[in-house]
Amino acid sequence: MTMTTGTHDITFLLAQNQVAGREYGFDRIVEVLTADLQAHNERVADELTWLAEPVTVGIGRNGSSVQGTMEEVDDHARGTTSREQPGSNVGFPLRKYRFALGWTRDFEDQATPADYATGVVGAQRADIRRLSYLLKLAVYTPTNSTFYDRYVLPGQIQLNLPVRALYNADSEPIPDSPWGEVFNAATHTHYDANATLTTTALDASITNLTEHGYSNDVKIIINKNDRAGFEALTGFVRAVPANIIPGNQADVAVQRMDSQRTDNRMIGVYDEYEVWVKPWAIQNYAIITDVGSMEKPFAYRQHALSNRMGLFIEADDDNFPYRSQYMTHYMGFGAYNRGNMVVLKFDNASYSAPTITE
Repeated sequence: MTMTTGTHDITFLLAQNQVAGREYGFDRIVEVLTADLQAHNERVADELTWLAEPVTVGIGRNGSSVQGTMEEVDDHARGTTSREQPGSNVGFPLRKYRFALGWTRDFEDQATPADYATGVVGAQRADIRRLSYLLKLAVYTPTNSTFYDRYVLPGQIQLNLPVRALYNADSEPIPDSPWGEVFNAATHTHYDANATLTTTALDASITNLTEHGYSNDVKIIINKNDRAGFEALTGFVRAVPANIIPGNQADVAVQRMDSQRTDNRMIGVYDEYEVWVKPWAIQNYAIITDVGSMEKPFAYRQHALSNRMGLFIEADDDNFPYRSQYMTHYMGFGAYNRGNMVVLKFDNASYSAPTITE
């Protein structure tokens, strides 16, 4: 059979349902699937840019500071020694997740390129659902936990990792603010609550974030079903749909809203902060975070081996990746810079985690 030359993507493979994989060429199938998986992993990394720093280690350190006073002295005085405020350890879990493919030798004998592409597309969709689920657990859960770190390289110690939430009044040390403000670690929390959505509650949560020095590019993230409530707030200005020319430029925000997406776009500005809807955001909760900071609130942990990062085809023999039982993704999230996010629950006077399902 004569094949057309050129670059084929997974969409092209999905259309090849009338030719055997052997005849089409397994090398070509593997090449296309590998390129598509790379693109998938890059899209995932790009979407996480605001919230998570990619890491391959199991433990990090959440800030430290030094407390002291500038004292007036004479030529002979020494002054009081400053006291260091130590940081705290924060752990990042790593779990192994699989999507069953069932690409056996028998499958190989009768499969088409479309069959292989269908398996990969199914794995990618399952991967996004699982990733979103883990991210939501990390963001909205206000409690700490311990994780036994089993997926380490030879020579490394398997530890019980202290997986932390955002600041949650757990008495772990909190760095002083850039202006010297001291926080009570036994009471200070970044899980706020109010019975209704009000400017007072939202402003307080924004202050709860920015008082730690996170003020480079603060954004508010909400569920699309909360849009009307935010648009009704005093100080909110709607963005203009990208395909509409505003009649009065003075009455609208400068920003333009993506008309192609309803669940993943900037919808306006509250005070001076952009408000975004995200597909993974949960209704009746608002997330405030400084996306411009180098100190991301969470760590997105991946496997330390480069060929085990992201979603990949797990083959028993790498020379025959089209004979595989599974697609695999090692991943996990843990709070890293615990002060760079505040979660506001605005339908109850006290905070509680939502019920999170995949």
